[in-house]
Amino acid sequence: MDGRDRTVTEIIWSGVDEKRDRVAELQPRWDVPERVVIKADIGHHYRADGVIEHSGKSIAAGACSVHLHIRGAADEDSGDLGLWREVTDEIQRRNGNVVIDSSPRGATHADQMAWLEQRFADIVPVLVTWERSYLESCVAAIEDTHAKVELDIWDGSDVALATHYIQEGVIKRPASWLLVPSSPYYGTPMRNPMLMAKGLTHQIELIREVDPEGLITVCASGRASSYLTGLAILLGHHVRPGLGESPWRFPHSDHFEDDSALLVRDVVDVARGLGRSPETPDGYRSLLGI
Repeated sequence: MDGRDRTVTEIIWSGVDEKRDRVAELQPRWDVPERVVIKADIGHHYRADGVIEHSGKSIAAGACSVHLHIRGAADEDSGDLGLWREVTDEIQRRNGNVVIDSSPRGATHADQMAWLEQRFADIVPVLVTWERSYLESCVAAIEDTHAKVELDIWDGSDVALATHYIQEGVIKRPASWLLVPSSPYYGTPMRNPMLMAKGLTHQIELIREVDPEGLITVCASGRASSYLTGLAILLGHHVRPGLGESPWRFPHSDHFEDDSALLVRDVVDVARGLGRSPETPDGYRSLLGI
């Protein structure tokens, strides 16, 4: 019986007996990196001791980087240079060469430039919606200290703005991108799992058109919370679990979480279950080129 006389079912089932190397040729492995960057968002509500403590717990749980805010004596988001030096030095003294992540802090433009010049952070998120001259001054100050610029992206219009800056040479490729797709107050509405999947993949596709080699990290944000980071891991990207952009552990529960280390452990479990392992601080630095 030649191939023309075989039924479709016979042809399909004959594949069961194919040698494994032949099967692998028919379905080559996916281009998904084995390691996943996990950076913990410690939250916006701790003073110095709390930031140090919760950073250590999140790093022990598997994070290679921590995103920081520090509350000052008057319970303000502090830009005090001495306080930042104390906290960042102590985090790295206790936890090794962990990657510090934070945006410019301080009450005035001069204060924020002074903060950037001190290089408290190894990677610095910037919003593409900032006024242009301010954004350019921040990018220049970050690059002068050999830290890495990270583009905060909330929706498709932010990708369009970032594309404009890339085309003009203000932002260099490959860039680092942080997607915050569904915060409680801004971003792409994600009222159910299908809208979440469509919204996230649309943003990623827009980014890949302008920056095919860029590093994409997805933040647990809004109600989508851990489902967003889970989808990001499935798609081969990196994640930022934690408390800064979402109070929830799961989108189908109203329980508010207050432990960033627990949220990091959740992500580690998901990553390992999908064959990916947490990146190291040195590995993350290599990806960032710093």
